Amino acid sequence: MKTMILMTAALGALMISGQAMAISEQNYAQDMASEVMPFYATGVTGTFNGVDNIPLSYIKFENPNEIGAIVIVNGRTETYDFYAEPIYDLAQAGYSIYTYDHRGQGHSGRLIPDSEPSYVKNFDDYVTDMKTFVDTIVNAKAHKKLYVFSHSMGGAISALYGLKYPTDFNAYVLSSPMFGIPTQPYSTFEAHAIVDWNILIGQGASYAKGQTPYDPTETFANNILTTSEPRWDTRHAILIANPSLQMGGASNKWVSEALSATSTIQSKASSFTPKAIVFQAGQDKVVVPAAETQFCSAAPSCSLAGSYPNGYHELIREQDYIRSDLYAKALQFFSEN
Repeated sequence: MKTMILMTAALGALMISGQAMAISEQNYAQDMASEVMPFYATGVTGTFNGVDNIPLSYIKFENPNEIGAIVIVNGRTETYDFYAEPIYDLAQAGYSIYTYDHRGQGHSGRLIPDSEPSYVKNFDDYVTDMKTFVDTIVNAKAHKKLYVFSHSMGGAISALYGLKYPTDFNAYVLSSPMFGIPTQPYSTFEAHAIVDWNILIGQGASYAKGQTPYDPTETFANNILTTSEPRWDTRHAILIANPSLQMGGASNKWVSEALSATSTIQSKASSFTPKAIVFQAGQDKVVVPAAETQFCSAAPSCSLAGSYPNGYHELIREQDYIRSDLYAKALQFFSEN
């Protein structure tokens, strides 16, 4: 496996970390209210039509003196409202920021009557939506450089995008990318067969085995997303205050499409030519870390930039010591590409 060597990494991390982690867990709620949210309120929102004319919601923060632009590609069940702090962090470094909510989640249009299960007709619809967003919203303005900053399912979408449109972006940051999903106690083959059978008998929009509706009583103590309590509290508070944003588990159809997508990503990894770095969570229970290593070993210009043994899935919302390292390395990588 190719191990990333960031030139002047230690010095660079120290120089950038003040920008990369604008606020810390100390006085988190107060600093979010006084610093982050006033900036987030300046974002310009809008909609564009994705595949099948599904309305997709976006938000943008354009800097007239930008050093480049970053497209944030979020994960399953997410909304850009979860990204106020990452948006603020990246914007403070001098970038314009663009992000949107995927079909079937967040502020975007739903695809099935029950708004909670994740569902998609074809995983490639996500990729086509991203291309439409880049071409019509992001590139409506000229940018010096263009980068991807992705998380989880957004990493899978971004990898497929990079395979299809390898020259659209200068570089990719992939945090806990969904290059493999856990299927225990079944093998991947068995899991795929089970969900495909359920689709065949008309249960494609129903929850896959083991998947459940959103639980508003979930507590920090039993979460599997982050070890940062104030950042978990902020995410949870958004969902409690906005029930329409609440998402449950994955449908049979989504699981089938995701398994096919991750298989494609792995089989074509050697053809992924854009420059990319991956951040890996050692305690990830949402995606398979070994699949990230497998992809990055095969992709010619991909490197593992950070592996955090105690990190949970949402490294972008982890404790300060993880976030400061991740964002410093991401910004250093962008500045070099």
